[in-house]
Amino acid sequence: MKTASRRTERPAGGEESNRGFDLSPTPAPGAGIAEVDGDIALRPPEDILQNPRFPAVRERQIRTTLQIYSSSVFPGRLSVDAWRVLLIGHILGMACEDMSGGDAATPTELKRRMGLHGLIGPRQIDVYLNRLVATGDLEIAVNPADRRMRLLRALPPLVNWYWSFLDIYQASYSTLFPERNFDLIPRRKASFLPFMARVGGDERCMTEVMNALTRDPVLAAFSARGGASLVLYAALLLESQRPDQGLREADLLAYGIEFGRSRSHMRNLITLAIESGFIEETGRRRQLLRTTERLRATMDRYIADTIRMSENTYRRAERQYLASRAAG
Repeated sequence: MKTASRRTERPAGGEESNRGFDLSPTPAPGAGIAEVDGDIALRPPEDILQNPRFPAVRERQIRTTLQIYSSSVFPGRLSVDAWRVLLIGHILGMACEDMSGGDAATPTELKRRMGLHGLIGPRQIDVYLNRLVATGDLEIAVNPADRRMRLLRALPPLVNWYWSFLDIYQASYSTLFPERNFDLIPRRKASFLPFMARVGGDERCMTEVMNALTRDPVLAAFSARGGASLVLYAALLLESQRPDQGLREADLLAYGIEFGRSRSHMRNLITLAIESGFIEETGRRRQLLRTTERLRATMDRYIADTIRMSENTYRRAERQYLASRAAG
């Protein structure tokens, strides 16, 4: 099976600094800017589910999600977890509050913000930050204004990965709704990126995410296991690529290397997926697997929710970004 490349690269000549984020041309958001996006509402899920382009978008989103979450690509080269994605977003989001040389982007402030979600403890955050430093994704620099203080600075590999993360959703809603403009992402507008990251981790967005995750309690419980949702994505992708063949356990176990999970963990996830009604055994000797209609319907709705939430995040971030530029 062809695996994702070791590192997501971007063409030269973009707006990213060679040493990390160069965001100085854009002023930090002023007080009250958050209020300007209060009237931006979530798109109804039917707009996505009933769109004739949705089947192709769904398959591409599943495929690219598996690629970007491969442990060979994911920042730190570790297995993906929701808290790690959120932590990366907070690091990048704090950049727009620290462009004038302030002290927002500190490890202490990062831990405070992550603590609001209750997903991870300070010690685990320290371990992951050290890992990001070791893999060249992050720099922990001395604050020139106060040498006792350390500041988090995202380096190009981390910035590039987050652009690729945004690309997944931008490609989806641009395909579904080509009449709308989403050009700040494909243009690689560096000064816009922290606005996307910050809005993506704010209270409103997190509430929307939790609502989507808890819509199906069985899926929510299953997804709480490390790498579980990726197993479902892998099963759906393999079936779509070879609809006339059944799945084998070995097909899914092979993804364990990409997910950074052991074979025993993957087997446990497959068993749990069967018990949860997402995958079923088939064949004369029940040696083959196939996804169930329940899984396909559940994941269609979940993918549609992620697309419409991401589109909503884009519009809110776009409005805050444009307001900040007008104020500056």
